[in-house]
Amino acid sequence: MSLRSTYNALQELVKKYKVLGSVSALVEWDELVMMASKGASARAIQMSTLASLKHDLETDPKIGQYLSDLYDENTQTVKEEKEQPFNEFEISNIKLISKEYNRNTKIPSELVARSSALASKGYHTWVQARKDADYQKFLPIMEEWIDIKKQMATLINPKGDIYDTLLDEFEPGLDSSKLTKIFEEVKRELIPFIQQVREKVTKDPQNYGEDELLSKITGNNNSSTSTSAGEDDLGTFPIEVQKKVNRQIAEAIGYDFEAGRLDVSMHPFSTGISIGDVRITTRYNKEEFLNGLTGTIHETGHAMYEQGLNQEYEYQPVQYALGMAAHEGQSLFWERHVALSLAFWKKWYSVVEEHFPELKKRNLSVEKDVYKSVNVVQLNNLIRVEADELTYPMHVIVRFEIEKALFDGTINVKDVPKVWNEKMKEYLGVEIPNDAKGCLQDVHWSSGAFGYFPTYLLGAMTACQIAHSLPNFENLLNNNDYLSIKQWLNENIHKKGSMTLTTDNLLKQATGEELNPKIFISYLKKKYTEVYDL
Repeated sequence: MSLRSTYNALQELVKKYKVLGSVSALVEWDELVMMASKGASARAIQMSTLASLKHDLETDPKIGQYLSDLYDENTQTVKEEKEQPFNEFEISNIKLISKEYNRNTKIPSELVARSSALASKGYHTWVQARKDADYQKFLPIMEEWIDIKKQMATLINPKGDIYDTLLDEFEPGLDSSKLTKIFEEVKRELIPFIQQVREKVTKDPQNYGEDELLSKITGNNNSSTSTSAGEDDLGTFPIEVQKKVNRQIAEAIGYDFEAGRLDVSMHPFSTGISIGDVRITTRYNKEEFLNGLTGTIHETGHAMYEQGLNQEYEYQPVQYALGMAAHEGQSLFWERHVALSLAFWKKWYSVVEEHFPELKKRNLSVEKDVYKSVNVVQLNNLIRVEADELTYPMHVIVRFEIEKALFDGTINVKDVPKVWNEKMKEYLGVEIPNDAKGCLQDVHWSSGAFGYFPTYLLGAMTACQIAHSLPNFENLLNNNDYLSIKQWLNENIHKKGSMTLTTDNLLKQATGEELNPKIFISYLKKKYTEVYDL
């Protein structure tokens, strides 16, 4: 059999477990959005069964046989025939299949089933623990996940660092030493800068105070204008109206609703079931519209990445999104560099006013009021997903440092709330009142997603570097030319999938250099020096 025929046969085997993975994604989406609460125990069994079936396909010995004909593990090179050479996507696909196969064959099906069942149990335990603001109720889940992840990492790479192995699952090629160096630079530059902003707010709260700025665009406005008895307060933003606005804007910037849908969930997320079915969720607050809107745009950025992947390589590893830094880079590009820009609000604020007439009564200036309000530094905010872009990095770094310490044995699992609270105080100057607003606020650890959090900050840096390098970006933004922006991203990011193998390689091709944290730091300092007149 020729190498080309061997490769074609390999693709068919891989397609089977990738299709089953898309079915699992659909079932997971249903669990988080639609499933009846009493279906949890049955769903855990269903997910465990799907995971076992998928693992059996992923570890089919035929995959190993085909790989041995196509790929030299020692030299990490793909074998080729001159008559039918492989293209760059196919070469990367073989390498990615080999990496997946090596990882999958080292994890026994029993451990896969155990982790799948724990993910379902963990989610529902987390929901209740968060509701009760009680980490102790979630502690057994955390302890079991740490045990499982240590076992998995050791099986995958016996001589490697456990946390590095976990990081590589979400961000290929990344290690904690490089990450620590990047994050230390961010801390060194931004912690004192955040303190400068805090000092400015303390000195002049009337013009720069968080409450004062936010009250202009939320339900906490102290305007003398009032509604008649029995009507909603001036600042109420009806949920159904927010849904309409969010859908309109998501569609305008490029989300294809014929290939997706927008729903509500406790924690906003996106799910790629196929290129033609990429679903997003958000959440709303009737007293303010901004978090719901930016959450929708954030998930829209994720979804447009998935909708723009290369159809030619569907159900192959090379077609999938590269890593979570690249993925988060797309969501944060649209959320922060588009939706928080002055140009965006010059275009869309009048639309928002039409849907929420009470805003129109406030006679706000887009440049002096709205732009500063949507970019307010929320110095006392405790929630990562609601954090502004200046304090956001510290939220991620806290999680990274805790995860790393959990796996190197520096801290005990039971001490997570204490360490969390101490670091939040040190980095952001905030006090954590309870576990729900502290270490239980995110869903990730309930599914064992250790190593995921750092990619959020890497994604913020990636987004910044793309915005910094995208040709004529400011002009396109000022002209509300979202289509041209999306087309550039389609060609330079989306369609490449995982072909470049690492985010650094992707960025070098798209922007001319590997990830450079200095671009990100410089952007934040420049922007917020102007916003706060420092």
